[in-house]
Amino acid sequence: MHWEALGILLVCFLVLLSLLWFKKKRSKVRNIILVGPTDTGKTTIFMKLLHGVTEETFTSLTCNKGSYTVKDNGIKIDVVDIPGHERIRKGFVDKFKGKSPAVAYVLDASTFESKLRDAGEFLCELLKDPILGKNNFAIVCNKQDLSNSKGISLIRRRLEEEINLLHEIHSRSLNKDEENASSTSSLVIKSPGKDFTFSNLKANVQFLEASATDQNGLMDLQSWLRSV
Repeated sequence: MHWEALGILLVCFLVLLSLLWFKKKRSKVRNIILVGPTDTGKTTIFMKLLHGVTEETFTSLTCNKGSYTVKDNGIKIDVVDIPGHERIRKGFVDKFKGKSPAVAYVLDASTFESKLRDAGEFLCELLKDPILGKNNFAIVCNKQDLSNSKGISLIRRRLEEEINLLHEIHSRSLNKDEENASSTSSLVIKSPGKDFTFSNLKANVQFLEASATDQNGLMDLQSWLRSV
């Protein structure tokens, strides 16, 4: 009877251990947020990633939520597509950032240069955030199927240059106008005396190419989702 009781306890322990391991595995990623300026293709990526379809989308003032299943291990990831309009995006980011250990920041590689300032400022806000700034980041350079799209090396370099420029603007504002300085203080994420580079951040930042309209255009993003 004594050995039977020990056997039952051992089985119960192993079952409990398995349940705890499975729960930990499933909770590794609770939410991934898709963010970025307007018209970068976030919702198209969301639809292709979760539903395998590419439909015509329109600028939205609400977020989209759904579940993505990683093919290799079956883990379910909650994906939140956040509107890119500058007046409302911060509120949605604040709502979901506490549950999101990873951020996919989507850019339109075909119009990147003309929208560099907004892209740089918004990215700075996210990287400066005390919660999000410690997370995994994927800079998703979307619309690579278009002939005028920029590659990830150029986009990375131009973003680093833009963030350094934003720091210079902030520094000048400190000397001239205290009010303007406070409005740009959230954009400063570089160390004094050093040029900003993504490799020096606490966050793990990766640059990915994507094309939501191509059959295999999200392979890099899917690989990143498996790793976070």
